[in-house]
Amino acid sequence: MGDCGENLEELIQSVEDQIRRVEQKIDRVEVQIDGCRDDEERKQLRHKIALLRNKGAQLRDKEARLRDEKAQLWEQFLQGRDSIDHSAELLEGLLLPPVIELPQDGVGLARVLFPSWHGEQHGQLPVVNKTYFRIKNRFPKFAEEFLRVTDVSTLSMSLSSTLEEATIAPKSEMDVSYTVQVYLRRFFNACNEYSLDGSTLDLTFNKSEKLSLSKSNATLSRRRPDTLGEMFQCTFLVGEDELSDLLEAENDISLKMQPLNPRFYGDLRFILGYIAAGTKFQWVFIGKDMSLVRIEPLLDLAKIPNRILLILSIFNAFTLVRKMAEKIPPLPGRHAMFSSLVQGDCTIYFLNDSVRKMIKNFKSYCEATATDFNVVNRAYNDVKGSPYLPMVIEEPELGRGGDSYKVTIGPLGYSPRIRSEEDTKMLAKSVCNALKVLHEKGFVHRDVRLPNIVEITHGQFMLIDLETVAESPFFVHPSFHYLTDWSRDMLENSHYTPKSDMYQLGKLLGDKFTTFTRSPSARQFISRLMSKQVDANTALEDPWLKVDEEMSGM
Repeated sequence: MGDCGENLEELIQSVEDQIRRVEQKIDRVEVQIDGCRDDEERKQLRHKIALLRNKGAQLRDKEARLRDEKAQLWEQFLQGRDSIDHSAELLEGLLLPPVIELPQDGVGLARVLFPSWHGEQHGQLPVVNKTYFRIKNRFPKFAEEFLRVTDVSTLSMSLSSTLEEATIAPKSEMDVSYTVQVYLRRFFNACNEYSLDGSTLDLTFNKSEKLSLSKSNATLSRRRPDTLGEMFQCTFLVGEDELSDLLEAENDISLKMQPLNPRFYGDLRFILGYIAAGTKFQWVFIGKDMSLVRIEPLLDLAKIPNRILLILSIFNAFTLVRKMAEKIPPLPGRHAMFSSLVQGDCTIYFLNDSVRKMIKNFKSYCEATATDFNVVNRAYNDVKGSPYLPMVIEEPELGRGGDSYKVTIGPLGYSPRIRSEEDTKMLAKSVCNALKVLHEKGFVHRDVRLPNIVEITHGQFMLIDLETVAESPFFVHPSFHYLTDWSRDMLENSHYTPKSDMYQLGKLLGDKFTTFTRSPSARQFISRLMSKQVDANTALEDPWLKVDEEMSGM
């Protein structure tokens, strides 16, 4: 790799030295704080620590960028030698053969993650010659059992570099998270890149949200695990990092976990988790009932043999998650537990069987949609008990100043699976039932579109997004900016009425489900909706929706 590679390594060492000096300064300031009695001076010292920790985080980011640059340089080096990167072959040799049966408990999971501890066949990490002999000089038996020398490749260089990196004693939870992320990101991403079947485990780190709508930092608290691993829009891996207390990490992940929803996880009995504190790392079995079982061994990442075991277990975990993903029900539009979706000023957090919706700049939202909090709040509460509309789990709430909004609702659905005329009828019937309730309570929905309809179970659908409701009838002022897919044809004398909602339903059926609405009775039903001839009650008595009931009663 030449002088350039050596210069990069020197830069990395320099950054690591700077990190150590910053940590030493933090230690000295903490000692000053302990001995300080003046409140103003303590405040200044704490501010100084915050600045130092921020500098430390920036240095770690710089170190990560340099290491990435070094890895890219290795790739260029390999290409310059006209060599073939054998990383994919090396990875396939590391991964376990497909797991025939998923583990049912912590003991079974331990056998998958750490087969060597149970006298079973295990992989060997491919490393470059220099790394192998350095480790063998210190841990001869361990090196012979768990390492092997290979030609230079991207994967072997990454493994060698990780094993030889110095583990710095963490001074904050952020330091712990950074260390864990290095291992998980590098080697799960290697699996994603080189795995021959195209499976990918998507990782996200340090997710956080506000418990309260107050802007005070004192109200901030994480309600989701620090680490999430998703495959096929389903969460299979969660993790929690703490500064020094492993038990605290275990307690936190227990509090944040929720039971596995059988609609999304099927018969799957567990997901994979980890807890980390200081330099310690331990996998955990998280049962579908939220029970936690620690998996031995407890690993200390300050020790090279333990780093080797962790990396091998990460490759084994990837194989395991691939098998778990094969077992879940195939559902379109599924959202992974603890994931989030940002749509403009609206952020939606997906839990096990509910969603938390938060809207910032809520005053502007209300002005744009001509609604207000009281109307939305009343609508959510007035429709309680209807299986066709969202159930309130945590009441709608305004933040301080009224400029932010949140509500938690359930159950959690998924994108409608419409594969026949019968499915189309079920969807139309569910929406009619939802609109019947809203209209009887004096509201119009105003946004009856496919993105606002979710499937709960086969044949049962739910109309969501009550933040668009208004009192009925709603006068459409000439200056009002139409909502999505609105047209003058749906209005009645400049008013949006219950029959306008029915018009939107007819347009949805005609535009989105043309294949399944070709029968004369279906076309007639859509025509009646779009000509505003029927309300929700009358629509529910239409022959197109009633025919199945009559047949089933015969």
